[in-house]
Amino acid sequence: MAIRFSLLYICAIFIALACLATDARAAIIYSQTPSSYGTPYASDRSYATGDQYGDQYADDLTIPIAATARSVTWQGVIARGATPQFPLSFDLIFYATRASTGLPDPANILGSTTVSFASRSALVDTGVVERNGFNVYEFNANLTPVSLPGATKVWFSVLANTSDDTDDDFYWTSGVLSQATAYRNLSLPTGQFTASNTGPYYMVLRDTAVPEPSTTVAGAVVTAGLLARRRKPHAAVHT
Repeated sequence: MAIRFSLLYICAIFIALACLATDARAAIIYSQTPSSYGTPYASDRSYATGDQYGDQYADDLTIPIAATARSVTWQGVIARGATPQFPLSFDLIFYATRASTGLPDPANILGSTTVSFASRSALVDTGVVERNGFNVYEFNANLTPVSLPGATKVWFSVLANTSDDTDDDFYWTSGVLSQATAYRNLSLPTGQFTASNTGPYYMVLRDTAVPEPSTTVAGAVVTAGLLARRRKPHAAVHT
């Protein structure tokens, strides 16, 4: 009986891990994951270190049919001192396209979410070291649900805030294809974006929330317990 019960727990945990992998992939509504890393660019309210202004980058995307984005994955490096301070916060912003420029419209925000990572353990070390020698980290976060129109260009921006970190900035990783993107210096009074050529930036959007691993595994363990209780009377019949 003890062996059977242990096997149930092991199976439940494997099922939980499989669910995590499935949930992370099955609901993708947009994916841009460059296979080769180019030069990352700082998208940070406090860039550069010691200065009083920030830089922001945005990349465009178009999905075939309307959908709701509920979670996002992006990658980046913590550069210069490479000693990130926590909590590390980000603004994840979706912009409509400004008709006159074809660039993000700061006056027309489709959705914005502020997220915070409490410690380095909340980040995923990809094991990749980019061309400047810094580790590439992966970030996963849930979004305040944002409705994205179909067949319409919109813009997504990852904007860090490392103002409490005296020797680091966040750099959003990009590919090497020099894809059209958008940039703005946050100190400029106009606040408008200008055309850039620094993408494609790494991003994956999903229409489901990112499950908490502890919640999923706990649910699986509860399931295992229920299964064990269910099987116990049946085993007793044969003793």
